[in-house]
Amino acid sequence: MNNNWIQTAEHHQVIDSTSNRAKEILRQNPIPALPMLIDADSQTAARGRDNHSWWSGSGGIFLTLILDAVPHHLERSHVPQLSLGIGLAVLKTLRRHSPEQTFHIKWPNDVYLNNRKIAGILIESPSPQHFVIGVGINTNNTVCDAPAEIREKITTLRDVLHREIDNHRVTGDFITEVQRILAFFPNHTETLVQQVEPHLLMRHQPVSLTIGGQTVTGTCLGLAPNASLRILTDTGERTFLSGVISYRT
Repeated sequence: MNNNWIQTAEHHQVIDSTSNRAKEILRQNPIPALPMLIDADSQTAARGRDNHSWWSGSGGIFLTLILDAVPHHLERSHVPQLSLGIGLAVLKTLRRHSPEQTFHIKWPNDVYLNNRKIAGILIESPSPQHFVIGVGINTNNTVCDAPAEIREKITTLRDVLHREIDNHRVTGDFITEVQRILAFFPNHTETLVQQVEPHLLMRHQPVSLTIGGQTVTGTCLGLAPNASLRILTDTGERTFLSGVISYRT
C-alpha cells in the first residue's frame, strides 16, 4: 500500500481487537505519529455497536485508524455523519473491486450486500483530540466458517464472487476514500449525508426502529441533514440519532 497519508502502521496476525489496541496506544506517551493504521489478519474479540461481538474470520479486512481530530476538523458531534461517511468509503471501495454488485448502507454504521451484512463500522472518541475508526470487511473469508447463528445474516465477497480479491489493494483504496470523506468536515457534512442517502438500505420501505426498549414503526423517509433517520409514523415524521432499524414484517 503506497499511501503517504498514513504516518504509522502496525500489523498483527492475531489480536483481540484492533480498536482495543488503538486505545491502548493512545494511553502511551508519546503517541506515535498520526494518522495511524492498525490491521490484523484475524481478531478474537472484535466489537460492534453497543458492544455486540463482530465475527472476524480469517481472510477478511480488520483495521482501525487513529486520527488526530484537530487537523481533520473533527468534533464528537460529527460522529453520526462520520459513521455514514466511512460507510460510504467502504461502499465505494467494494464497488470498485466488484462493480457488478449493488451495495447499501444500513443506518447508522453497516454496509450490506444482498440484504446481508458485509462490513461493520465502529467510531469511538476516547478523548476530544482523537478518533478511533474501526472497520471490518468480509472479503476473502467465508460464511461457512462463521458461527451458525449468524450465517443467514452475513455475506462475504469471496462467497458472492467465487474468487478472492487483493486485500492489500482494497485497504489502500479504502484509505484513499477515507481521505476524501474527511474533506467534507467541518463545513460540508450536509453534502456528505446527501451523497449517502441514495445508497440507504430500507429507504421508502416499512421499517421498525428499536430504541431504549421501545419500538417505533413507520416508513423510512431517508436522512436528515444531521445524519439522523427520518421515519414517517402514524403521528407524523420523527427523527432518530440512534436505534436499530429493521424491515417491518
